[in-house]
Amino acid sequence: MTRIVLIRHGQALAYTERTVAGHGCKGLSDHGRTQAEQLRERLVRTGELRDATAFYASLMRRAHETAEIIAPGVGDGTLEIRQDCGLCEQHPGEAEGILWSEYEERFGGIDSIYSEDRTRAGAPGSESIDMMVERVGDALERLANEHPNETIVVACHGGVIGCSFEALAGVRLNSLVRYTENTAITEWQFGEHGERGWTLVRYNDCGHLT
Repeated sequence: MTRIVLIRHGQALAYTERTVAGHGCKGLSDHGRTQAEQLRERLVRTGELRDATAFYASLMRRAHETAEIIAPGVGDGTLEIRQDCGLCEQHPGEAEGILWSEYEERFGGIDSIYSEDRTRAGAPGSESIDMMVERVGDALERLANEHPNETIVVACHGGVIGCSFEALAGVRLNSLVRYTENTAITEWQFGEHGERGWTLVRYNDCGHLT
């Protein structure tokens, strides 16, 4: 059985500063680090991810910092964190680093991932929704093929988790879920023989947050 366990990053500085953050992300806020520490304490206590043999994070600092904090509770606690751009949040292109309010004025809406027009890319050089869904789907399929019958833990983003519903289960992005809590766990399993495809085991599991 193959497990893909997706963990959203903790609260980001970009959120508190209301800025658009792609690969230039400044990382976690103090509150975000606390959230990740709460998840680490849970994972160490429960051992629910002790069987993990592969550990990935996106290239964006908020995800990688989350992975570093929770690492003692993943696998044997010494797994290498491999970074993969396929697991990144929607690429913002030329909007990198600007305020949300400026994005709204220049490109027409910061929440482009919720747009009804899936082919529209907001800022020059950014991704459309269709482009992101394809990228994330390719990345998840590749990880599953590279780690059959393993537990794969991925520190990533809300958008990536949303895309996983479409990529793994054919549930159109934003048709079922819209918001994933910081450091929440979403888990997919693929049966031993694959006859039933991917099964959603849990979504938005954030019971560790207080």
